[in-house]
Amino acid sequence: MDLLIAGVVFLVTYGLIATDRFDKTVLALLGGVAMIVLRVIDQETAFHAIDFNVIFLLAGMMILAAILLTATISACTQPVPGGGGESEAPPSSAPSAEQPGASATPYTAPGDY
Repeated sequence: MDLLIAGVVFLVTYGLIATDRFDKTVLALLGGVAMIVLRVIDQETAFHAIDFNVIFLLAGMMILAAILLTATISACTQPVPGGGGESEAPPSSAPSAEQPGASATPYTAPGDY
């Protein structure tokens, strides 16, 4: 009977996680609490089943991922020295509109048709 209850709790928890309507961490904790409340596993056995090597491995990976994400974002937002940039206008040898005899057509660089 415990196996059936555990399977139902697992499938309900997994189904709710798959819908992505609720926070996954909260649902996982509620699924674990449901296992203890429904007496599928006792509290002491549940605490002894926690593998702290995995917990610390996941925590370390999350820290590294956050550092790499921050470094990637800051590297992507820094201007490249001497690289110009898309926001800068291309250098123009055509006369500007303020100059006498300037044409009304905008400047197009070679290859920009």
